[in-house]
Amino acid sequence: EASLVLVLAGRSLGSDSLPKALVVGRALGLGLRVTRKHSQNDRLVDRLKRTLQSASTFAGIRDSETLLEHIAEEATRLLDCDRASIFLWDRERRELVARPALGVEGNTLRVSDSAGIVGDVIRTGRSVNVADAYSDPRFNQRVDKESGYRTRNMLCGPLRDADSDLIGAFEVINKNQGSFGDEDEEILGQLGVQAAIAVQNAREREQLLRSQEQLTERLMQGVRIIGESAAIAALRETIKRLAATDLPVLILGESGTGKEVVAHSLH
Repeated sequence: EASLVLVLAGRSLGSDSLPKALVVGRALGLGLRVTRKHSQNDRLVDRLKRTLQSASTFAGIRDSETLLEHIAEEATRLLDCDRASIFLWDRERRELVARPALGVEGNTLRVSDSAGIVGDVIRTGRSVNVADAYSDPRFNQRVDKESGYRTRNMLCGPLRDADSDLIGAFEVINKNQGSFGDEDEEILGQLGVQAAIAVQNAREREQLLRSQEQLTERLMQGVRIIGESAAIAALRETIKRLAATDLPVLILGESGTGKEVVAHSLH
C-alpha cells in the first residue's frame, strides 16, 4: 500500500510543534485508510451487483454452447480482460474441454486434467492468480505457440455445481490494466457459482431432449401406417396436425382397426 507524507511549513513552526504534527498526521492517515476501505467496499458491492445482473441472464439460454460463449463474454466485460474460457471436466477421459477456445481450430480445446495452471486448479480445488504467466513453471505454453497469442497474466478458479462437486475451471486471461487482484478473484468466484449451475441445468436439459428423441425413434421404428388410399392419407394428415398441438385426443374404433398404431404415431 502506498505511503503518504504530511509536510507542514510556516515561520512560527518549531521543534515544539512536532508532537502536534505527529498527532495530526496519524489522524489524517487513519481517516484516509478508512475512506479507502469504504471506497473499496462500495466498488466491490457495485461489481457484485453487476455480476448478479449478468448471471440472471444465464437461465434464459437453453443451448449449452451458446451459454458458454455468453458466460465468457460477460466475464471479460466484468473483469475487464481480453479472454475467458470455461473448462469442463471429463472425468472418464481425464480431460478438460475448454469452450470457447479462441484461436483454436473448432473453438474447442482439450487438455489433460493434470496439465498447466488449470490442471493445478482441478487438483487442488483452489484459485490461482498468476501475474506473469511465462515465469510460472505451471503455465502450459503450447496453446500460445499454436495460436500466436501471448498470455501475460491469468486468473483461474474452480467451478462447482449445486452439490459443491468440482465440474471444471473458469479462466480469464490478460487484464486490460495491470494484473488481476483480490476483487477480481471474488467476482470470478461469484460468477463461477452462477455459471456452474446454469451449465449443469443446460446439460441436463439437453440430455433429457436426447433421451426423448432416442425413445421416439425407437417407438417409431416399430410403427408403420401402411396404405396409400385417400382415407389413409387423410389419417396421416390428421395425425400430423394433432401431433403439433397439446389437445387431448380420443381414438375410437373397433378391435383390430389399428388404434394403438395411431396412438404410437401420434406420440
